[in-house]
Amino acid sequence: MSAGKFYIILLLIALLAAAVRVYGITQQPATADEIEMAFTAQNYLERGIFLPTMPHHPNLRNLLLSLSMSLFGTGALGVRGFSLLFGTACAPLLGLLLYRLTSNSYASVLAALLLAIDPVQITYSRQAIQEVHTEFFTLAAVLVIIAYMKDGALKRRLWLLPVAGIIFGLALASKAHAFFPLIVCLFYAFRAGIKEKQYDAAILSVLSMTFLPFTVFLLTDALWFLRGYDLGEWFFMRHALAQVMAVKFVGPAMETLVDTRAWEWFIIPLRDYSSFAVLDGRSYVTLGPGNPFVWLLVLPSAAYVVFSAIRRRTDMIIPALFIASYIPLVFARRPIFFLSALAVAPYAYCLVGLAASDMARSSAGRKVIYGWLAAVVIAGVLLYPLSIGRTMDYEYLAKLTERHNPHLHPETLNFNKYR
Repeated sequence: MSAGKFYIILLLIALLAAAVRVYGITQQPATADEIEMAFTAQNYLERGIFLPTMPHHPNLRNLLLSLSMSLFGTGALGVRGFSLLFGTACAPLLGLLLYRLTSNSYASVLAALLLAIDPVQITYSRQAIQEVHTEFFTLAAVLVIIAYMKDGALKRRLWLLPVAGIIFGLALASKAHAFFPLIVCLFYAFRAGIKEKQYDAAILSVLSMTFLPFTVFLLTDALWFLRGYDLGEWFFMRHALAQVMAVKFVGPAMETLVDTRAWEWFIIPLRDYSSFAVLDGRSYVTLGPGNPFVWLLVLPSAAYVVFSAIRRRTDMIIPALFIASYIPLVFARRPIFFLSALAVAPYAYCLVGLAASDMARSSAGRKVIYGWLAAVVIAGVLLYPLSIGRTMDYEYLAKLTERHNPHLHPETLNFNKYR
């Protein structure tokens, strides 16, 4: 596939990603989380206060939400505008990232397409929560680091290191999940400088990936500092909130959360996270599962890609990003809700795309891949109502919805566990 054809296809995938994310967005009522986030953004902008919801997460979401609401009001576009934008942009970003890294246009198109149409990606691109914010900024930062390391001659591209550091800072100021890809990129950027004996580049990579992200994170808390707090109190506050996030069961009492074990994501199909809303006496249920025809292939694809990388003596950046993002969630001390899978999913799609691309080299393999892609698309279409809050309209989705019925999980009705 020529470069020109690749970029045209990537543009079409971006348009597809935008269409499935924007469709019916004004008819999907706000969840309790989104309503509280709007108030939290207003409180932070006017008073430097992180409440009423999710004070343990960073404040870039509050700043972006305040900006979008000031531009578009408190309707669907005002509350979800940046999520729609970033969620759409993630698809072409992932395709560019894999293409710059491997020059494999087929794998890159597949990875971008899988991200564009996966139900879990669509679901959280249509909500105000910061999952796709983190995903977008992380992918952008990784892409910059890959551009910096590509084809040697680091000195000509040193300016990319502080750019990556700033973008990683925006990712960390969205959610802490960005920390693990940052560590992977720091390792590879530092190693590239040492390998080429460009020691100034190695030092700059360390400074850019530590000092700059921390500074950006700190700046997003500026409105809190304006209340009169100092840096010592900031460290105390962030440490206390990090402890809450790391060890306590944190979740809104208005939602039933039954999938909280990260090790199940790529083994048991249709793990998800449920959100509920009521408007004019009608219930709207939104679920965000991963497409089973993609997610069940992730671990076999990871094993294949790692084996191939070892055999071909090529870099294992994608497997490293996947492992570094996934393993901490598997061994976390607190329940991990399925929406956190967005921190891992892009690298999973890359692994599946790379494995499928290798299989498609033979004519028999191509037939298998075409059949598999057809199954992925059909499953995506059938699961699409889950992502747009129309779950209750379709009888065939009843079983998936019923498992989230709070009366089947009476222990979740004990609100004390959420405090």
